[in-house]
Amino acid sequence: MKWQRKEQITIYQTLGELLSDGVPLSDAFSFLIIIWPKRQLAFNTCIKMLQAGNTLATSLQTIGFPSTHLGRLTLAQEGSYLNRALLQCANEEKTTLKYEQELKSILVYPILLITAVLALLIIIRQVLLPQMKMIVPSDTLGQNFLIRFIFFSIEYLPQILFIQLIGIFLVILIFNIWKTKHSALYVLNHLSRIPFINQLIRSFITWQFTLEVGRLLEQGISFNRLLNLLERPPNRPFIREMAHIISSNSTKGIDLPQTIQQFHFLRSETALIIQQGERINQQSKKMLLFSQQSQDLFLNHLKQLMQWLQPILFGLVAIIIISVYLVLLLPMLSSFESSF
Repeated sequence: MKWQRKEQITIYQTLGELLSDGVPLSDAFSFLIIIWPKRQLAFNTCIKMLQAGNTLATSLQTIGFPSTHLGRLTLAQEGSYLNRALLQCANEEKTTLKYEQELKSILVYPILLITAVLALLIIIRQVLLPQMKMIVPSDTLGQNFLIRFIFFSIEYLPQILFIQLIGIFLVILIFNIWKTKHSALYVLNHLSRIPFINQLIRSFITWQFTLEVGRLLEQGISFNRLLNLLERPPNRPFIREMAHIISSNSTKGIDLPQTIQQFHFLRSETALIIQQGERINQQSKKMLLFSQQSQDLFLNHLKQLMQWLQPILFGLVAIIIISVYLVLLLPMLSSFESSF
């Protein structure tokens, strides 16, 4: 079952608000059935699973919710702060939706331009190119590299596009195969070294990790219990692996800040924030504040990346349009040269 992001926001928001008012989860889903009858089957499934003793995260996973927030909801339900976690999930999804809409608005115009220009190139290739070859002298084609390159690009446009699509597909396929053969932390270590996206990855992972740890510490959960909770599904794989390494190092007498320094995909300030929080006995508060700051940093990096992407697309469109103009003007220029 597919859930749109707006639908997820509505469910998280409604459940969080009703739980804050003391409404049981089953009754909250019954209310959702009233205001959302087209999703009655899914909500009835959740009610039955909750009555059978399953967690909210398991119930939502059964009806097809993405696993993005399910680990956090499991921990929140065990820590008795489920209402706040649901409202936080709703707010995060709203922020993600906002940036998705901004990304679409940035990309839609260049993509439409590229589509229109490609359609024009196809028309030129099918209709005008054969006539241009007859009009343009062969010595002009042989002497002018730019004209020869433009003619070649238009003539073999389908093959070029097909090769590009195959290349993109192969890159994605190879990446997925490589990712499945290595641990999540190994993949993150390598991705965090790639220029342009390294800061984006570090701020995102730091945001997620410090948020989960800070929320649990805020509930007064012991550190060993916290690690035990984080090592279990449905937490994200990198969260589980990090918790396992921290737990193993803890049994060896290695303290948390020293272990955190080994995670190069985290922001460099993370170990210092944890160390300072331990010293002043405000670790949960420091972690949550740092998590919020990391989230803001992640969104800023994402916005900067989108702002870089638009000029690149417009530059590509400009090159294609200039090439089309050169091709269209080529017969006139050739006849002008021949008259002299």
